Amino acid sequence: MENNELEIINHLLEVEKGASSLIDEAQLEAEKTILDAKTKYNKEYKEKYDSIVTLLEEDYKKELQKADEKHQKEMDDYKKELESKEIKTKEFNDFLDKEFFA
Repeated sequence: MENNELEIINHLLEVEKGASSLIDEAQLEAEKTILDAKTKYNKEYKEKYDSIVTLLEEDYKKELQKADEKHQKEMDDYKKELESKEIKTKEFNDFLDKEFFA
C-alpha cells in the first residue's frame, strides 16, 4: 500500500510540475503579447503624434509668414507716409529758436 501511495504522490507531483510549467509558459506568452501590443500602440501613437506636430508646425510657419508679411507691409506703408510728408525745416528751426533760445 505504501508503494501505491508513493506512486500517487509522485504522480500528483508530476501533474503539479506539468501545471506549473503550463502556467509559466502562459505567463511568458501573456508578457510577450502585452509587450507586442505596447510596442504596436506606442508606434501608432508616435506616428499620430508626429503627424499632428508636423501639421501644427506647418500652420505655425504659415501664420508666422502672414504676420511677417503684414508687418513688412505696415512698415513700408508707414515709411511711404513719412516720405510723402513735407519737411518744414525752417519752421522747425524757428520753433526751436523761439522755445529754447528766446
